[in-house]
Amino acid sequence: MRVDMYFTVDVYVGGKWRNDDSIIAIPESGIHDALSIPLPLVSSITLETGHLCNAYHIHQWLKDTAIDDSGEQKHYMTESILQQLKEVCEEVLQSRELADTLLPMPYGWSYGEWYFQTLQEAIDIVNRTLKVADEYGCDIYYEAS
Repeated sequence: MRVDMYFTVDVYVGGKWRNDDSIIAIPESGIHDALSIPLPLVSSITLETGHLCNAYHIHQWLKDTAIDDSGEQKHYMTESILQQLKEVCEEVLQSRELADTLLPMPYGWSYGEWYFQTLQEAIDIVNRTLKVADEYGCDIYYEAS
């Protein structure tokens, strides 16, 4: 079973409180034509700060540590939780024998080089997410599908 994991931040824009005719211009891409969005229609902007694929060990840690069982797919994350995740990943990278205790894989999965690469990717994502959240003062979210 594939697990795609997304880390995002929502930057509040509050466009409806603006009294001007500003436009957010998005250039043409391979996905869509150019867009011109009136700023008063924009409540917030979601920025994707990271994506992991099949990092079951990290997903399980987040489920055990920070995700409630509300059935929601998008979960609010605190900076503290992300900092804890980073510290756990760093600890396992420094002492690989801790992997089975701190960030275990599902039964039957191996702790190959891919496993440790995802830990470094998670650290990079956490650093980027915290930097963006600090810069823009926004909410942090985690979503898995």
